[in-house]
Amino acid sequence: MNVTSQRLDAKLPIPEIRALPQTEITALMSQSVCCP
Repeated sequence: MNVTSQRLDAKLPIPEIRALPQTEITALMSQSVCCP
């Protein structure tokens, strides 16, 4: 989970992540896990 969060932080600034719907965040996390 920590690795996924770091990858998300590298891709998007935190305010942008907070603005996204939970489904979008989950989709980004899934992409990071399956396609590093």
